[in-house]
Amino acid sequence: MRDGASAKFAQVDAARMVRPALHGFAILEAADGFGLPREVTRSYHFLVDTLITGLQADPDDSTPPEDRHDRRPLTREHPETTR
Repeated sequence: MRDGASAKFAQVDAARMVRPALHGFAILEAADGFGLPREVTRSYHFLVDTLITGLQADPDDSTPPEDRHDRRPLTREHPETTR
């Protein structure tokens, strides 16, 4: 089971996943960026369903989220996270 801090970080990670996915889809749709012959609404529902499925997945709670990924940071840490 996740402790309070882990749950809070998971919420931040979830928001950082969902927001750009939906925003990017909306931007592409507004710019007529989907050129393939498939109804855009079907693709949007696929995106939303996939995001929901991912968010509902039960990660291995024995491994802290910060230890699951052995990757360098994409950007420098924000000052408020290094205090």
